[in-house]
Parts: sequence; structure tokens; C-alpha cells
Amino acid sequence: MAKNTMSDRIRKKLKKLFRKSKKSKRSNNIIIIGGGDTGLALANVLQKNNQIVIIEIDESVAEDIANRTSFLVINGDGIDSNVLKEAGIDKVDAFIATTGDVKTNLMGCLMAKNAKVKKIIAMVNSPKNESLFAHAEITKVISKIESSVTSAKKALYERSRENIIHLIGSDAQIIEFKVDKKSSFVGKKARLPKASIAAIIREEGSRAIIPTEKTKIHADDLLIVAAKSKHVPTLLEESKGE
Repeated sequence: MAKNTMSDRIRKKLKKLFRKSKKSKRSNNIIIIGGGDTGLALANVLQKNNQIVIIEIDESVAEDIANRTSFLVINGDGIDSNVLKEAGIDKVDAFIATTGDVKTNLMGCLMAKNAKVKKIIAMVNSPKNESLFAHAEITKVISKIESSVTSAKKALYERSRENIIHLIGSDAQIIEFKVDKKSSFVGKKARLPKASIAAIIREEGSRAIIPTEKTKIHADDLLIVAAKSKHVPTLLEESKGE
């Protein structure tokens, strides 16, 4: 089974969050994205009286979990709207993000929020990122007690330049894109026309930034933005300086 990667304090927090009412005999339906040590340990903690679905992007890891446990495991991307639909995002009671990627956890939580999931929980590698999830009104943010020191920012910048997530049942999209040095956004305040910046991630930094009125956009910033579908092409063009 999974290694013990959670302290007793975290276990108590999670069990308290999912404690059934004495009047209700219905179990919670829970989606967990990330089938690593933390995600699997968490699923083991919560499996009593709950129905667990684990979404894991790595095929070999997903297959291993499916072979070793009784959990329903879906091999796919936890921020793919089709995968979330398959997992039953519109019917679950809780969504828990446990991947090692702060951006994936944030985007997954925002998609769950859009799907009106009641309880949304994020595990974060660093307390520095807790305020980012609190700003997004996530139900609960829990810092991993044991986590690798690897930079999540490096992983973010190794991925594709831009990513577009279509929110379920909405005309809005969550977009992530890197700001080119030629972009007209550089040097301007973190306010985009017809879009809202949820977070800025700087390559040289070790934390995500929640933009304020004084925050300015830098070249090579990774922006996580919510916008209506019709405005996305223009935003992407301007981010590249086209």
C-alpha cells in the first residue's frame, strides 16, 4: 500500500471534513486527482463510508493502483473536462487535488468550483502557496508535511507554452499562457481587458503571486486567467506580441 505521507494532524482534519451526519446514511462521492503517495494514502484514509474515484495521468501508476486496490481509477488528465465528466464531477460531494503541480491543483479546483462541487480541497507543497488557493475560495488548503524540494515552477515551464481549459457548462475558459517579452502586457498593471488574472507564476520565483492593484506583469510571467471564450484568441495574440 501507499507510504504514510500524512501526519495524524492531517488525518484528523480530513476525517472531520468527511464525517457523516448521524441523520444521513449516504456516503460521500469523492474525486482525487493525483495517484501518488499522498493521493493514495488520502484515499485509504477516506475509503470507509465514501466512494472514491482517483484520476491519475501516468498510465503505469494508474494501472498499479487499480491492480492493488478496490478504488475506481481513471487514467487521464485531472484538468481535462472530458475526464472529469467521466469521473462524475457534476455529482460528487468533494474534489481533492493532490498532484505535485501547484498549477494543476489550482486549475482542477477552479473547474470543480465551476461544477458547483461543495467541498474542494487542495494539498500544497509549500505554505507560500496557501493564500493563492484561499483567494480562489477553496474549501480547505492543507500543506504537505513531507514533500520533495523540487521546484514546481520548473515543471510548469517545461510544459506547453499555453493551455486552455473549457469550464464545464460555461462559456468561460481558464487559460494559462506565458507572456512574451514583445507583448504589450509587459510593464502594465495586472489587469487585462475582458479577463481576470487568477494568479501569476514567475519563473525565478518560488511562489505564485495573487495580483493586486500595484502588481505589474513581467516578461516570461506565466498567467492563469479566466475569460470568456470569444476573448481568448485576442488574449493569446497579445501575450505573444502579435
